[in-house]
Amino acid sequence: MTRAEVRSKHGDSHLGHLFPDGPRDKGGSRSRMNSTSLRFIDRDQLESEGYGEPAKLFAKQEA
Repeated sequence: MTRAEVRSKHGDSHLGHLFPDGPRDKGGSRSRMNSTSLRFIDRDQLESEGYGEPAKLFAKQEA
């Protein structure tokens, strides 16, 4: 199977691979990223880290 390597824009380091065998109804590709290439940000810090738009996806639910 052909796969494309995904590299970081700034450091040119290996992040994972992109495969062409994903669900067709979702665009046909899937990615596999190395967990060490991810930076986890606490939900309460998303806005201050520049992720205001995606922060809406993690809104706290009312009880």
